[in-house]
Amino acid sequence: MTEENHPQDPQVYRSFKWIEEKAITQSTKSVCTTPSLIKHYKLQYPDMPDSRFELVENGYDEEL
Repeated sequence: MTEENHPQDPQVYRSFKWIEEKAITQSTKSVCTTPSLIKHYKLQYPDMPDSRFELVENGYDEEL
């Protein structure tokens, strides 16, 4: 995942961004582990429909 200043190295950032863009725009589904990540990708790729993102929470319930 890329963010405004992450990764800091510009060459690494461009490489990560290229991979991220291909993965998001060419996939049938993008599985995310947090609602905030889905929100981030929707802001970064506003043309992608909501149906392309799926939430599978990364966590556990101690009671289970």
